[in-house]
Amino acid sequence: QHDVSARLVHKVGIAHPDGVDLIRSSEVHFLVNTPLGQRAKKDEHSLRQAAIASGVPYATTLSAAQAAIAAIESLRDGPAEVRSIQEWQAMLPHTLSGERTHPAMPPRPSRRAS
Repeated sequence: QHDVSARLVHKVGIAHPDGVDLIRSSEVHFLVNTPLGQRAKKDEHSLRQAAIASGVPYATTLSAAQAAIAAIESLRDGPAEVRSIQEWQAMLPHTLSGERTHPAMPPRPSRRAS
C-alpha cells in the first residue's frame, strides 16, 4: 500500500542476508520490529544497534510506527508550526459558556457550586 515495499527477512544470525545485513547495506529506510520472546529480544538489540549506527529510524511498536508515519505525512504538507501550548490553546474555538467546541476536545466537566 502507498508504494511501500516490505519483506520478511531471516532471523539475525540464522541465514543471510538478515535484517542487520540489509540495514548496513542501506536497503532499509525505516525499521519496524515488534519483538516477542527472548530470542526476539536478542535480535532486537542487534537490529537496533545497526539502525542507530546507520542512521535508520526505527519503531518497536505498531503505534509508534503509525505515529512516525503520520508525522512524515504531515511534513509533506509543509513545515511544522512551532508554537507555545498557550498559543495552540488560544486557537481552540470556545463557546460563551467556556465549553470547548473543537471536535477533538472533550467538554469540560461541569462545576458544582459548593
